[in-house]
Amino acid sequence: MLLRCHMWNVIPTTVLLGLLLGCQGESQVPLPDTVPFTGKVTMDGQPLSNATVTFIPPEKTTKEEITATGVTNAEGLYELSIFVGQRVSGALPGKYKVRISRSVLADGTVVDLSTGKPPPMPGRESLPPKYSDILSTELNAEVPNQGGSQDFELTSK
Repeated sequence: MLLRCHMWNVIPTTVLLGLLLGCQGESQVPLPDTVPFTGKVTMDGQPLSNATVTFIPPEKTTKEEITATGVTNAEGLYELSIFVGQRVSGALPGKYKVRISRSVLADGTVVDLSTGKPPPMPGRESLPPKYSDILSTELNAEVPNQGGSQDFELTSK
């Protein structure tokens, strides 16, 4: 009886140890080759902070077509990165539709994305659909093989 109880304690511990050791190895999936891509977003000539800039392949048909995102800082500057199991700086070269989104709370306060934490309550979109709606965005960009930058000058009207 003592042996049987001891065995039931050893088995879960052994399984857990095996899982932990097995998860420490290097990722076998190679990371895609990205290129640096940055820019500035302005609204009516003023820097647009706390906006999410999303580059989306126009026709996502293969796994190689990965969305790239960035968040603007107080000066309206963004830097794209992709997420493939981990965040990787840059974007994949190619043509993209661009969505720029910025949420505000019910009282009009801009949702602060710099904290990395989700907002306390859902916000509403503050930018016109011609920029913020992926189906009707008028924004496009091309990331060249060597990387680069593109500014977006938005208007509220």
